[in-house]
Amino acid sequence: MKPRAAYTDDRGTDNRWAPVADRLPKASAGQWRLPARPGAQGLKDILRAISAGQHKLSLKRYRSIVALVGALVLILQGCIEIPDPYLVIGQRDWSGTVKVVRPCASDASAPVPATTAERLLDADEFTLLNWNMYKGNKTGWDSDFLQLTHKADVVLLQEAYLNEAMTEALRRSQLNWGLATAFRYRGFEAGVLTASRADFQSICMQRYREPVVNTPKTSLLTRFGLSDGGLLMVANVHAINFTVDTDSFLETWQGLEKIVQSHDGPLIVAGDFNTWSASRQSAVENTAQRLGLVPVHFSDDDRTRILNRAIDHIYYRGLVAVAADVHVVETSDHNAMRVTFKRANADAH
Repeated sequence: MKPRAAYTDDRGTDNRWAPVADRLPKASAGQWRLPARPGAQGLKDILRAISAGQHKLSLKRYRSIVALVGALVLILQGCIEIPDPYLVIGQRDWSGTVKVVRPCASDASAPVPATTAERLLDADEFTLLNWNMYKGNKTGWDSDFLQLTHKADVVLLQEAYLNEAMTEALRRSQLNWGLATAFRYRGFEAGVLTASRADFQSICMQRYREPVVNTPKTSLLTRFGLSDGGLLMVANVHAINFTVDTDSFLETWQGLEKIVQSHDGPLIVAGDFNTWSASRQSAVENTAQRLGLVPVHFSDDDRTRILNRAIDHIYYRGLVAVAADVHVVETSDHNAMRVTFKRANADAH
């Protein structure tokens, strides 16, 4: 029989598995309403239509369309309630939890001693998978999920939607996981999800709103112990998408930089960065440079593109990328990226 362990929240309450809905703040009548097809996804479809049309629209015209459609979405969208305080929903060793966490702060990366009892990542080789899974909207996503995660040690998902099918897929994968709740839709939580075969040593989250469509996004920062005694920080990022300028986009990256800059060990920053313009890509590259991060390069680069620019990325430092590939899928509007890392030698830092 599997050992049963449980996370505890800030108040020391034992959080063994219970229906997630029972543990969330109660919403009043009329809350948690979204259209059958969320507005942000409708905008993404418009972006892809533009991209498929030989990119004939200028960026100025494209931004105007985003702003106009965004305004219409706001009228149709209804009300979204953001859980307060911040909630991370997860599972460890077959036991579930709803964990209250604080927003990430600049001291979130203070060292936490590793213990021999923890399950650690192998410093000589571990594999990371990143995938925006399109909320599981397409038939067959669960088969792809299980195949992609089969040999992954760390899994980063964006647009994870924690309905019964997703919960079952996570159970079958036998991964420990945590989901940073952005919002709740039709009774189920949505956000970014980080999973691993190792134990989380620490966890915190960010939440920010799309300026045009006003829907929230989250990022989840976790730390893992490495078998050589080091500490790896992993940032799972779903960046703001629908903006007329880059101000809000820049603010989110500046916030992330403040959080991780005090961590002096190995670092991975990955996810759906929504870098569909030169200015957005430049903002990410400038942040990466200041943090000493370099991008993973793919020989067969089948990453998803909008306006002919890759929008999914993996940046890292203090590690060596041993192998990297992109898995083309039909069950999401994003292809999956998988990278095998090992710890860099001391003289390679």
